[in-house]
Order: sequence, then structure tokens, then C-alpha cells
Amino acid sequence: MSKMMSLIKACMTDNMSLFKIKKKDKTKKNGRGLTIFLFIIIAMSIWSYANMFLDALAPNHMEHVLLSLFGVIVTVLIIMEGVYKAGSLIFNCKDDDLLLSLPIKKSTVVFIRILKFYVFEVLYGSLFLLPAIIAYATRVSVTPVFYIVSVIAVFLLPVIPIAISTIIGVITSATSTKFKNKSIIQIFVSMVAIFGILYLSFNLQGLLVNFGENAGAINDAITKFYYPAAAYSRLCSSFDVRELLLFVGINILVFLVTIFAISKVYFKINSGLKRIQRNNSKRSYKMNVNKPQIALIKKELKKAINTPVLITNAVFGMVLLVIACVVLAIKFDSFMSMPQDQLPFTPEKIKEIIPVILTVLIAFGSLTSSITSSMISLEGKSFTLLKSLPVKPYTILMAKVHTAILMMMPFVLTSDLIFYIRFRFNIVEIILTLIASILLPFIAELLGILINLKYPEMKADTDAEVVKQSSSSNVSTMLGFILMMIISGAIVSPVAAGGSPIIVLILANIVFFFMVLLLLKKVKGKGVKRFNDIDV
Repeated sequence: MSKMMSLIKACMTDNMSLFKIKKKDKTKKNGRGLTIFLFIIIAMSIWSYANMFLDALAPNHMEHVLLSLFGVIVTVLIIMEGVYKAGSLIFNCKDDDLLLSLPIKKSTVVFIRILKFYVFEVLYGSLFLLPAIIAYATRVSVTPVFYIVSVIAVFLLPVIPIAISTIIGVITSATSTKFKNKSIIQIFVSMVAIFGILYLSFNLQGLLVNFGENAGAINDAITKFYYPAAAYSRLCSSFDVRELLLFVGINILVFLVTIFAISKVYFKINSGLKRIQRNNSKRSYKMNVNKPQIALIKKELKKAINTPVLITNAVFGMVLLVIACVVLAIKFDSFMSMPQDQLPFTPEKIKEIIPVILTVLIAFGSLTSSITSSMISLEGKSFTLLKSLPVKPYTILMAKVHTAILMMMPFVLTSDLIFYIRFRFNIVEIILTLIASILLPFIAELLGILINLKYPEMKADTDAEVVKQSSSSNVSTMLGFILMMIISGAIVSPVAAGGSPIIVLILANIVFFFMVLLLLKKVKGKGVKRFNDIDV
């Protein structure tokens, strides 16, 4: 048994970083601290949403519907996350060669792989389920049985969605040779999910009203079509030992059947994936000659497209920027028809400061979308090869910055165009906002590359760890948000005090220009020195 536990612990360290403890790694500690902070922020947000649902359910005394609803929500989220994670946590893992060479049963290998997947998804699901459980317990009188059942549910509700996502992962891995652009498909699915979340957020009030009015029908539908969520809700409201045993038994059976089914095809699929990798490594390529800067930008663009988590995480602020501009363009007349005591400025003043509003929105989108904050770390072990290129480090760093700018500009220019057409900017306003639209992304990306050089994470197991959990990305996001607030206040305050919007934008662009010059000097000096000092 001790050997089995040691094997499980050793396998858990690959691709997850949940069980690694490096006392001397201060950067890792800082990254974990920021990750825990973000975890708490998200959990508090889910708790707030749960209380909103409880407010809608309370008039009809149907608070128990919240538990079945969140059971379904967690199931859907785990399936979505599981499909994304199944490939990296189950198939084609880095420790396959070592694990498969050990004298252990094949079923044990599959069990360890799925167990690792299960642990990851339980932690992920608890982020959404635990805040709802706490919100319910603080609003409704519960017994100790409720807490026991809820703990069991935290560990059992992810089982069926894990089985579903594992099966989907098997299918996609088995047919991976037929899809040359899987990353593009993954980016598309992720962006659709982001738009769906944003739609729900913008229409939350109406959804809550409808939910409260139709809570009974929704609960009946959940009870009829998804047993685990319904069983959890019933066990909390009216405990039954037979129901609990059935609930536990079904999930254990599903888990064992999943292991048995996957073990039948796992090794065939896994060996096929490794054979594909070997064949790809031997493939001949046509050589095209480009200037160093162009070649580096092409290389960075290709790497970004093949890293879906970088695209979806980095352009989130850009997507919000476009959505905000569309909403303002469509809803502007409705906004202006509000009573004047509810408006921050007079209608005439608001129309006058539209270019300032656009600049603030661009600052928000740019400074919360630092792509370069992960681009050094994503090089990983290939960073040594990058340093050996016969190209100046400054050229390499600026290629990453220019790549990030190219990725951001379609969103920025689309937002500009929406405002130019809707609000009929004059030529001076167009020029000033276009200058800001170029300078602000440069500030964000130059700052991001400097932060990544200061806090590199060159030994991460997955791209997701670099993009979402590293100190560099977290520090860049927080610093960008603070800088965005400072810039917004510095632009809006003079206008609110009666200053000319045109003069304010001219002065702002001058400040932005000197900020870019200062950051370029930092990249050329300390940035290059730090680039040369990084050792993998």
C-alpha cells in the first residue's frame, strides 16, 4: 500500500504542481499566494451569486432548489474544463515512459491517470460548489447531516462529468490526426464560453426574476433528467439512508466502469499519439528566408495560436472592450434619456467627452490584457535555444512585444471604428484617440515583458500554469489594473472639473509617449541584462 501511495504522489507532481513544495523558490511562493488570493476572490463572487439566487427563491420557500441548480452548474463546468484537461492529464503525459516501464498492472496505470484527473476536477468543482453550500447554510436552518451530505457531494458530484469528459477526451485523442488545427477549434470554443458567461452576467437580473418565478419547473426538470444533483438536494432537505447509499453506489460504479472502459483503449491511443509525435519530428519542412524581426514575429504568432490558454486568457480584456463599445453604441440613447440626477454629467457634457470615454475603455482593455507577461516563460526549456540565435536580445524581446500588439490591434481598431461611426468623431478626435490606441497597448506589453523577465517561470509543467498561475501573469494583471485606474482618474478628473477634452487627450498622449520611451529604455537596458541572466 505504501508503494501505491508513493507512486500516486510521484505521478501527481507531473502536470499539476499540487504536491510540489520548494522551500527556496520565492517566486513559486509568490505565485501560490496570488493564486490563493484569486481563488478567494472568485469564491466570494460565487457566494454573492448564490445569495442572489436565494433571494429569488426565498419568497416561494424553495431555497433547496439552489443545491440542485449548482449541482448541474458544477457538472457543466467540470465537463467543459475536463474536455480541455483530459488530453494533458490522462494521455501522452511526460512520465509515461517511466510509469509504463515499472512492473505494475495496466489497470493501475489507468487508475492513477484518472485519479489525478479526478483530484484536479474535485478542486475545480469545489471552487463553485463550496461557496453555494456556505451561502445556503447561512440562510437556511440546517442540521449536521447537511454538512456530511455536502462533503460527500463535493467528492461525488464530479464523478459523472469526469466520466463524460474522459470519454470525449478519448474520442478527440483517438481522432487527433484528422484535425490539424485543434488549437483554433479550442480557442473558438473558449471564446464562445466567454461570450456566454458575459451574456449571463449582463442579463442576470432578468434571469433571476424568471428563475424565481419558474423555480418549481426548473427543479422538476433537474430531478427528472439529472439524478446526482436531484439526489443531493433531496438528501439535504429530507435525509434517507437508502438514497445516500444509492447515490454513493452509482458514482462508485461509474468511476470503476470508466477505469475499465478506458483501460481497453488507453495504451493503443497513447502509443498512437507518441508515434504521431515521432513522425512529426522527422517531417521535412520547406525553408523560407525572412528578416530576423519578421521571422521572430511569425514564430511568436505560430506559438500563440498553438497555445489556446494564452489566447483566451490574454484577449479577455480585449473582448470586454469590444462588448463595452457595442453596448454603449446601442444603449447610448436609453442612457441619455435617464433623469439628469442619475447621470454623472449633463447630457451635453457626456456627448462632449465621448473621446475621453473611448480612451478610458482602451486603457481598460489594453492594461488588463498583457500577453507578453507569459511569453518569456512559455519558452520553457527552449529558452536556451532562443538565446543562442544570432540576433540581439533586444530584437527578440521587441518581436514578442510587436506580436502581442498585432494580436490586440484588431480588437482596439474595431472598438475605435464603432465609436467613430456611432458618435461621428471629427478629424482631431480621431487622430488623438488613434494615437492613444497605439500607445496604450505598447505600454501594457512593454510592462508585461519587463515583469515576465523579472519573474520568469521556466520550469512549469503546463502552459496553463504559466498563463494563469505564475507570479508574472498575476503581478502584471494587478499592476495593469492599478495603472488603468490611475490613468482613468487622471483623464476624467480634469474633464469633470471643466477642462477641455481635446487638451486633456493631447496632454495624456504626451504622457503616454514618454511612458513608452521610458519602458523601451528599460527593456533595452535592464530587460536585456535580465534576458541574458535567465538560466534554464
